[in-house]
Amino acid sequence: MNRSIFATIAFGLATALSFAQGQIMDGPGSSDVTSSGQIQQANRNFQRDVLTKMGVDQLLGNMVPADIPFTDEHGRVINFGELYGKRPIVIMPMFFQCKGVCGVETDSLFKAAIAMEDLNIRRDYDIVMLSIDPKETPELTLPRWNTAIKDYNARGTRPEVADGLHFLTGTLTNIRKLTDALGFKWVYDPKEDTINHPAGIMVLSSKGQITGYYIDKDFQKSFLTHLLADAAHSKVSPRTETQLFGCIMIDHVTGRRSLVIENVIRLCAAVFAVGVACWIVGMSLSGKNRKAKGGLA
Repeated sequence: MNRSIFATIAFGLATALSFAQGQIMDGPGSSDVTSSGQIQQANRNFQRDVLTKMGVDQLLGNMVPADIPFTDEHGRVINFGELYGKRPIVIMPMFFQCKGVCGVETDSLFKAAIAMEDLNIRRDYDIVMLSIDPKETPELTLPRWNTAIKDYNARGTRPEVADGLHFLTGTLTNIRKLTDALGFKWVYDPKEDTINHPAGIMVLSSKGQITGYYIDKDFQKSFLTHLLADAAHSKVSPRTETQLFGCIMIDHVTGRRSLVIENVIRLCAAVFAVGVACWIVGMSLSGKNRKAKGGLA
């Protein structure tokens, strides 16, 4: 019995490690990869061109330029600095058609915002969802903005949210200016139409100073409240620990689109849980068998 259980666990872990090469979304089959040399070179190129260029530099205390133009969800062109002078600002660099971690962190941010009953969007702070895909437009962002407004104001007690929630799109040059100022490092390949980026949010004071970072995909209400309290008093928060989550949009070996980091972690956790459950059941059955044999002796 124990041998079969351990074999099941080993098989599950092997499956997880195989899956770590990427959950396939589209593209050609793995048979297109013709040699191990090509695979090794592709790995080296991916490491050099993508993974080493992704991350978040916590530029605490720096000022973010005010004169960078973007287009809001209604198609109006605004300078980023027009958001200054009012309230702290939470910025999430992401893109709206992302099928990876963007959806996870967006849901988490708005759940935390809804749960912060003593703080309201527009009255106490603004949220900026910054598209890092230069191809996205207000025609895409407006329906999502409307949905976010509806969800946040589901009880009808926060109607002012519309003036404090901004879904911004822009040119690649202007997106780069803002993300560089924020220390948000990501990789865009217009030829392959892929975007690889880390997860996280940045908090600015009302004057445009970077006061805090939350580098994760899950945002806890208590910590976000603390970051906003510091920003409201123009106090720079301590550096935060960096969590390794993000979107890897292309399999560097096969060229197929993938969702790597998030899915691998989930699968490994699931396999481990199943393995532990099998081990417990197996031990329980083994114990019962030994007792039964002892009773017949």
